[in-house]
Amino acid sequence: MNLYSCKLHKLSGTYSPIIDACVTLNTSRGLVSYLGVLVVDVVLLLALLIGLLRYSYNLKNPVGIWKLLYQQVTT
Repeated sequence: MNLYSCKLHKLSGTYSPIIDACVTLNTSRGLVSYLGVLVVDVVLLLALLIGLLRYSYNLKNPVGIWKLLYQQVTT
């Protein structure tokens, strides 16, 4: 067994001294996991955007939504 090899669930990786980082091997086995994460991220993004649009329709001033977003980012 290689000193630098490691196993993480169904994905395996090894250390590459050329790029000075770990490299994931057999990434086709993790494709289902990657797709699952992508689907969940898209659903959460859509929920966020729908919520912001619904919130902006309830505001009297349409600039208020940008003010809210700015406060969320800066604090």
